[in-house]
Amino acid sequence: MHFYVFELVNEQEFFWDPDIVGVAVYSSETGGWVYKEKKWNSQIRLIDHRFASVFLNGYLHFEADCRGSSPCLAVVDTEGETWMNFGFPDGLFDGFIQRSQGRLHYANFQGDEDGSTTLVVYVLENYQSKEWILKHSVEIPYIFEAPLLEWVDFRLDRDFDWIAIHPECNMIFFTTCWHATFTCYNMDSGQVKLISGLEVHKPPYMPYVPLYVELQSLHI
Repeated sequence: MHFYVFELVNEQEFFWDPDIVGVAVYSSETGGWVYKEKKWNSQIRLIDHRFASVFLNGYLHFEADCRGSSPCLAVVDTEGETWMNFGFPDGLFDGFIQRSQGRLHYANFQGDEDGSTTLVVYVLENYQSKEWILKHSVEIPYIFEAPLLEWVDFRLDRDFDWIAIHPECNMIFFTTCWHATFTCYNMDSGQVKLISGLEVHKPPYMPYVPLYVELQSLHI
């Protein structure tokens, strides 16, 4: 069992959001670092350090800003040899990426022409076509209780936080409202379960997935 550590190296300039100029990758197998200058076809910078990143299929995925374009998904492999960046489905941005059932998932809210809002979940079909496939969609009234709907929908950008998409099944975890109600939505059954209220509402949230192995590389 081995692991990798990615360091996104920024420009040495005093900007609030400097461009990423390279990536350094540590391998527990070799015990060394590899640094490669960036080879994306656009200037890439982090949108928000709190956004989720996903390691899948030997690639690090993270949400980024493609200068001169729009928010995008940036991808780099463990050797610093493969670099990709492409847009999110339907021009969406500020969504949520997660690894689930061995595939990259993207969840977000999408406004419709009639003024309604829909929760959408996409899956990346493959890296060559850069095509996203719609996996699930549900209108907000089916998730939030009717008395809460108007208040939540009005402040969706402020009072909603993603927590995780279950790694093995079709379930989404998130918080809603000022008192941070920890909630689970089952995409298969359509059921919503209020799990508990969180005492401290300070995202980002970091799901814990137990790994019952001893890594020799962690012994110092």
